[in-house]
Amino acid sequence: MRDQYTPESRCTGCSIGNSLLWALPIVLVVGCGGSGGSSAGSLPAAAIRLVSAESTMVEGGELVFDLELRPAPGSAVTVRYAIEDEADVTDANGGVVSVGASGDATIRLGIIDDDEIEAPREALTVELVAGNNTGYVLGSAATVTVEIEEGVCDRTPQIRDRLVSVTRVDRCADVTGENLTDIGDFYTGRLSTVQKDDLMGLSGLHLLGVCWHEAERYAPRGTLATLPEGFFDHVPGMLELSISGCAITELPDNILSSMPNLDNFFLSEPVTRLPDFSANTRLKALTVDRTALTQLPADAFAIPQLEVLYLQTNERLGNVAAEAFRGLPELTHLSLINSPVAQVPVDLLSHLPALTWLQLANADLSTLPEGFALPRGLTFLNLNENPFSLLPTGLFDDLPELTDLRISYAAALHIPPGMFRNLTALEKLSLIRSGIRDLPTGVFSGLRDLNSVWLEGNELTSLPEGLFDDLVSLEAISLNGNPGTPFAVEVGLERIDGSFTAGSPARIRLKADAGFPITDTVPISTVNGSASVDSVQFERGASSGPEVVVTQGSRASATHVAIGPLSTSTTPSLAGIELRIGEPIALFRETPHRMPVPRRTPALRKLQVDGGHTTVLLDKCFADHEPLTFTGQAANRDVVRVVPATAGVVLEPVAEGKTTVSLTATDPEGLSVSQDLAVVVEPPPDRSGFHIDIDYVGGVEERIRRITDDAAARWMSIVTGDLPEVSVAASMDCTNVNRVFTGLVDDLRVKVRVNLNRPGTAVGIIESREGSLLPYISSIVIGTAAKREDEDLERIMLHEFAHTLGFGFNSANGLFHNSSRVFGPGADTHFSGPLAIEAFDDAGGTRFTERSKVPLHNGGFSNSDSHWAFSELMDVGATGPLSAVTIQLFADLGYEVDVTQAEEFELKSEFLD
Repeated sequence: MRDQYTPESRCTGCSIGNSLLWALPIVLVVGCGGSGGSSAGSLPAAAIRLVSAESTMVEGGELVFDLELRPAPGSAVTVRYAIEDEADVTDANGGVVSVGASGDATIRLGIIDDDEIEAPREALTVELVAGNNTGYVLGSAATVTVEIEEGVCDRTPQIRDRLVSVTRVDRCADVTGENLTDIGDFYTGRLSTVQKDDLMGLSGLHLLGVCWHEAERYAPRGTLATLPEGFFDHVPGMLELSISGCAITELPDNILSSMPNLDNFFLSEPVTRLPDFSANTRLKALTVDRTALTQLPADAFAIPQLEVLYLQTNERLGNVAAEAFRGLPELTHLSLINSPVAQVPVDLLSHLPALTWLQLANADLSTLPEGFALPRGLTFLNLNENPFSLLPTGLFDDLPELTDLRISYAAALHIPPGMFRNLTALEKLSLIRSGIRDLPTGVFSGLRDLNSVWLEGNELTSLPEGLFDDLVSLEAISLNGNPGTPFAVEVGLERIDGSFTAGSPARIRLKADAGFPITDTVPISTVNGSASVDSVQFERGASSGPEVVVTQGSRASATHVAIGPLSTSTTPSLAGIELRIGEPIALFRETPHRMPVPRRTPALRKLQVDGGHTTVLLDKCFADHEPLTFTGQAANRDVVRVVPATAGVVLEPVAEGKTTVSLTATDPEGLSVSQDLAVVVEPPPDRSGFHIDIDYVGGVEERIRRITDDAAARWMSIVTGDLPEVSVAASMDCTNVNRVFTGLVDDLRVKVRVNLNRPGTAVGIIESREGSLLPYISSIVIGTAAKREDEDLERIMLHEFAHTLGFGFNSANGLFHNSSRVFGPGADTHFSGPLAIEAFDDAGGTRFTERSKVPLHNGGFSNSDSHWAFSELMDVGATGPLSAVTIQLFADLGYEVDVTQAEEFELKSEFLD
């Protein structure tokens, strides 16, 4: 009979929470033969039985085995066993067990908590070897398989360490399955290796960045070359996936099959071919960035539900099949930016009926083929940075919904008559540095919705007649950098009911040969006569204004009429264009003389009680062919005293208040014209605490003023200590809106103006104190941010006022280090103030080891070096709270601060190791 024990026991159901389960086989290997101790016809055998099978098998626990030799050997036998992976266990027996005459013994093995996943599984092999008893030979093999539960953080060490950081526990052993389930966003950072089950337990994950990490955005790629099959099997609920910063050259075809809910995939790896996307039926947005693709074959994507496809900076791409985008009926956004396709098939876009947004920028296109059709529903088209000289006839003839067209940085672009005539919905047109030599008459005719035109850096020497006709919605136009800059747009007067010397009354009107680019209320001044109105409204997009009736005064003299000044509040939107006042006219009688012209409006002046006087030179505010004398009279002499001076007037402050000063320019013939100058006299400086005074320049609307005042008040509550006063003087130029204050600055003055030509907001430090380098005059120019919702603009202005105080500008104080604009992207750009470092560490920065503290944005471009590298009020986008890190930066710079004003702040886990 065959006396052999084959164990059936098996530890099942040993899982806890979302923990990892692995099979651990225990294998006994024995040999056959010999006699001694065995009955006739029987085979001596060895068997092993798991005594602890009823226990929970976890790492850190113990496995207990009974060893049985049947039939009993009759005398003691020494059994030696070897363990294949000794790192996985502790062995109290040291690999040797003594089996007594009864044939029974016990083996005890401890399971080590090694914090690693071992692929394909954590395996333990035990081999039993009989002793030197020649009369006894062991029998056949027996196997016991045990389910062992590994720790929740057993995985690739870098992934493990980042999970510890994300869950904010002290050590890996404290991470629970519930901690892992609660993780929604996870960024792995640069990787060299991963294991199949590194994402085990992250069942709540909806956003994953593989090889991506905020602090490493500009660092070199990792060395991870492949992703194991099934890597994403544990995260079926994933919504957004980014694989960016590895060194992967090929992805599994079924990479998305285990993520049925994925709707946004960003791929930036040196792959040479695309995987099969068809298994995913929810994908809505796909970005393929900086790959090694050389071609796009027919049906390259075939994702019927896809809405957004960005193919950008694929620098080896040269061949795009005519049907590459077939099978994308829902696609609305397509980008082929920075990918040198050189040629596009004539019917490339014919398969995209829903397309509304298209970029074919920097694609090395010298032309587009005749007959190339753009989808009729396009609202945005970017053809920038292609060496175009001539585009196909009628390319834009059937785009009734296009609102934004960009053809900048072409070679020598020719604009034929009627090129834009059918773009009746066009709002924005960009033709920057495209070698344009002339514009045809009527180039913008009929484009009544066009509000922004960029023509800077071309070869224009003149403007066509009526350029601004029909541009009733124009808000901004730039012609800077052309040979003819500044282009004069002159507004003059003409009589429309006869010659200038015909009898009284006369009908006159304003005229502008190129059309009028702004809407303005233009004053009318007369000498020896009267006009039916004091001013007229000259409408944007018109070539002439409404009629005005002028009646003669004394019939012995001519009646003089002048217009102006033109508005200065809107001229920042007219870059490269100068609005000019034409010559005044004389009516009813011949005369060699003309009255002075009110050329420009005098800029506001601010003075301070006991702060000194200021001189205002008026030669730029009035014009005449003959020398002028100037006088002034204050409406309220208790506020300011006006004293005549050579070429202007002197303003002497008397008492706090506001008033106007009537300035008069008179020529040698006694002909004169007047303008009003606004004057504000401020009280002496308040020397207690910290103060920010604001000088609003131009027409800043009340809503923006309120938000700006609130932001300044917030910083006045944070910065508490008074700074040394500085004496300043206003510019003597009557038109200078940047230097309007004369007196003592205590502690900071900030000039604020709006310029909708700017895409963002700009801050400058104009003057700083000697020694401390703390600013006392700064400026803020609010660009298109002025159109943001109040809540957004409030955060933006709070951010910008921090810059006016010196955030990012005080490099000479030795605390701002390693500018990435000097040393390149990825430089160790940081702020080394000890108080800011302490606040950074208190917010979780002790776990930050990527580079020096406190890390500044290090992208190497204009916004770099002057913003934090982490999400806080002072990051590039003003996305976070005003933290103690920022407030303590100002303490490090030399301000007295109240750090209790800081908002609650913790560094985001994806920023930390």
